[in-house]
Amino acid sequence: MSGFDFESIKILVVDDSRPMRSLISSFLLGFGVKDIYEAADADSGYEKLCDLDPDIVITDWRMPRRMASNWWNVYEPTLIAQTLICQSLC
Repeated sequence: MSGFDFESIKILVVDDSRPMRSLISSFLLGFGVKDIYEAADADSGYEKLCDLDPDIVITDWRMPRRMASNWWNVYEPTLIAQTLICQSLC
């Protein structure tokens, strides 16, 4: 394990799949991340993105109502990591 302090970063997980949000959050907890926030859709994710100013956003790129890619038009976070999961797993 590297010497990086995972406890000092704030991460927002945005996905319309509850099991996927739980899986990602559990994985992050295993690395020692303490500040993990979740959102169930792009609209609430965007609201939390603006309110929380997270260091990293892990998002499902395609969600109902609005795609996360639309966020780039309004707000540019430090990093957006795209989750790519096979349709058969969800």
